[in-house]
Amino acid sequence: MPKIFTFLLLLLFPIILVSQDVKKVLVIGIDGCRVDALAAANTPNIDNLISNGIFSPDALNEDITISGPGWSAILCGVLSDKHLVANNDFSGNNYDTYPPFFKYLNEINPDLNTVSICHWWCMILV
Repeated sequence: MPKIFTFLLLLLFPIILVSQDVKKVLVIGIDGCRVDALAAANTPNIDNLISNGIFSPDALNEDITISGPGWSAILCGVLSDKHLVANNDFSGNNYDTYPPFFKYLNEINPDLNTVSICHWWCMILV
């Protein structure tokens, strides 16, 4: 996973540098990364993004604490009783009523360029 994350940062960082006159938002979420581990790691690009942006070391979840419901809550702005994601297969979701914030951005301004890059990798040990 660190290799993929590093690759994504290396891919996105030049884009950020080239378009300095354009206002932009970059949301990075690292599932399961403890803040103390991130602080102890050698991550100069992430450190630069943190020092020049907004960083939330205590984004807490008081709902179902597995990835699917947690990320749905972050991206949709509501808890599982509304977005209806209760596990990691995202089945039975209510994204039509409570869509991710990207939908609202595109409705406000269809000329915005938005992208969501997600990597869902699970290793099953047999």
